[in-house]
Amino acid sequence: LPNIKELFSIVDRDRGDPAIDPTFQNTATGYHYWSSTDGVSAAGTAWAVRFFYGRDAMRAKGNSQSFLPVRCVRGGR
Repeated sequence: LPNIKELFSIVDRDRGDPAIDPTFQNTATGYHYWSSTDGVSAAGTAWAVRFFYGRDAMRAKGNSQSFLPVRCVRGGR
């Protein structure tokens, strides 16, 4: 998974629904996308980005609403 900086770097606030670089197609705008960055102020949370409007939020990992989409990244050389 991308960390929150990587995930947030593809947000394009000049766009809306989705607020994402058009290179990234088929983005579900009704959901947050998980990052690999844990929330520091609340245990059991992680940062996520909702591409409908390009905002980030901490989301709980262990409840029924934790089934969120992901964007995969590949490692560098």
